[in-house]
Amino acid sequence: MAIKAPMTTAELLAILEKDPVYQEKAKRKAAETAEKHRIFREDVAPLAEELRQAGWNVTSPWDLVNTPMAYESAIPVLLRHLDRPYLDRNREGIARALAVKEARHAWTTLRAAYENEREETGFKEGLAVALSVIAKAELLNEVIELIRNPENGPTRSVFVRNLRRSRSPEAKRVLEELAGVPDLAAEIGRPKARQ
Repeated sequence: MAIKAPMTTAELLAILEKDPVYQEKAKRKAAETAEKHRIFREDVAPLAEELRQAGWNVTSPWDLVNTPMAYESAIPVLLRHLDRPYLDRNREGIARALAVKEARHAWTTLRAAYENEREETGFKEGLAVALSVIAKAELLNEVIELIRNPENGPTRSVFVRNLRRSRSPEAKRVLEELAGVPDLAAEIGRPKARQ
């Protein structure tokens, strides 16, 4: 009995290219994705326009997330739009775009937004990431308050990294104290990543 060689990627693509059912499904998926992107862009158009006026040629706050360029002039614009009723995905992008040291002055504003967001949303997680990034050593007690508050739900696990980086004995005590809390146990138990 001869063993048939596995199909190559090129062979599979050639078959799929001729398959009308697959092609229709791919076309439908592409149209759905394009429509979703259109809705997100339309929703956040006021922010994108204000960012363009500030010198940032973007269509979404996500265009700023992880960019290697500093965008200090965009921070005030992002903060003005923080509490607007955009779709959660766009609000999350705004929050994550504020996860830069240039937004440190906005700790109080971001903390209030984080604590006021009662639902487990992408926005709440984005705010937790921003707070974690901008937290300075002198804010350790506030970070401890955030991680200890069960109302902050699973997003508070983001602050484990801050406590791990701290040299404070209090931070180590809090990590030990919270090691059995379901929202935090997995992150606290995870091996320490290189900082």
